[in-house]
Amino acid sequence: MPALRSLAGATAVGGHYAGKPRGRATLADLGIRPAAENWQQDGHCRDTDPEAFFPVNDNPNLLTNRTAYQVCATCPVRAECADFATRHHLVGIWGGTSTHQRRLRRRRTHQQREEAA
Repeated sequence: MPALRSLAGATAVGGHYAGKPRGRATLADLGIRPAAENWQQDGHCRDTDPEAFFPVNDNPNLLTNRTAYQVCATCPVRAECADFATRHHLVGIWGGTSTHQRRLRRRRTHQQREEAA
């Protein structure tokens, strides 16, 4: 999970969120209030450069992404962070999960709900 300071400036880009402001709607503009999520105060990423969590490619095998995955690996709020990112369709590395992993998770959940109905 990127530190709170980075979330405040995150922007919507093509229906998703990016870590760098680009003059588009902020999370608050979209009704997402990260400060209301108390678990974020306990994230190990609070002391890590937010850029590490918003790589161009979120492949865990790339050397440039290892910092984010290593921080997330021992974080006590890893599950909450990944759930938050999944619910809000965020991009980047959150809770030790990539954008792709969370997209697959949403798809599986949706399929399970359809099968149960």
